[in-house]
Amino acid sequence: MAAYQLTTEITELCGVNLPFIQAGMTQEVATPEFISAFSNGGGLGVLSTNELDEHALEGKIQAVKALTQYPFAVEIHVSHSKSLDLVDNETQKLVTEDWLLRYKRELSLDNSKTKYPPALSWESGLDIALNHGVRVVIFTQGLPDSVTMKKLKAADVTVIATATHLVEAIVAEEIGCDAVIAQGMEAGGERATFIGKVSDGLNPLTMLIPLFVDHLEIPVIASGGIGDVRGAYAMLGMGAQGMQMGTIFIPSPESGASSAYKQAVLNSLECSTTISRVFSGRPARVIINRLTRDANRIDFTLPAQKVQSKLMRPLIEVAREMQVTDIMPLYAGISAYMASEESVSEVLDDWAYALTEPYREDDDVA
Repeated sequence: MAAYQLTTEITELCGVNLPFIQAGMTQEVATPEFISAFSNGGGLGVLSTNELDEHALEGKIQAVKALTQYPFAVEIHVSHSKSLDLVDNETQKLVTEDWLLRYKRELSLDNSKTKYPPALSWESGLDIALNHGVRVVIFTQGLPDSVTMKKLKAADVTVIATATHLVEAIVAEEIGCDAVIAQGMEAGGERATFIGKVSDGLNPLTMLIPLFVDHLEIPVIASGGIGDVRGAYAMLGMGAQGMQMGTIFIPSPESGASSAYKQAVLNSLECSTTISRVFSGRPARVIINRLTRDANRIDFTLPAQKVQSKLMRPLIEVAREMQVTDIMPLYAGISAYMASEESVSEVLDDWAYALTEPYREDDDVA
């Protein structure tokens, strides 16, 4: 457990010592060792249900629980079946399939249809989490319905929403969420926007935090581009009660990211990322590679999330296996250039020491 304690509304809500929350990340990165390291370090580890079926989710929850006695959260992706700003048609799909053939040939991947187990519904993922005693749930890309909220409240589960603009945050508060993550445009991975257009949610974190703090009664968590303790200081100074980080930990020893992915993050500059729809149909911040550049040059519209994610899945799996960074998704926020190979525990300890220093009379444990 962390040597230092910094109490905020978020630490009290989540039952942790430090206001550090791990970002929900791909299964490739967020291994049980990675998630548990965050919790064991005094923060809140987060297990995303994305990309998992029922048995895989149950197994991963059990694996994390075997490695930590401290709280961790499960992140629920609400809107797998919804598109954002787009309507699919068969022509879009056929044109995109034809465009992707060149990359499949490059990876010696045939064009046969790969069959996958049915996607886990967000409701089923939530039930599994609750059945395994998870006490903190984070919703992204949407919000639970009223029936689900009543069930969560009855079970005394802490509910955290993700919002990219003020309207989303206000709705989250009105339905009874206990806290809200403000996802700045700097954040890595898929955008969480669920009301309005994608562009409505592309707001800098330094604008969102004071805006949310001024208009909400529930505590606010800052997410996006926080790469060192100076960023953490700034967010606390603006009124955030917690910080969510992910990108800077991708090269850590606990991360399951491939060596090629880790090196891509370590090689990043402040201008190395972009927002692209090519990997899942949903806008996501990634490190620029050949596929994102090629996608910017196409003269047709890629399908929305439900279709594009299915088209890309076989290609992504093989590219990851072969560590072809020109084709695989390299999800990362703008803080990628600040990442290092330090362990999760080392970073959390360093940050906790620095943030608690003003409250310590000496170097004794707070």
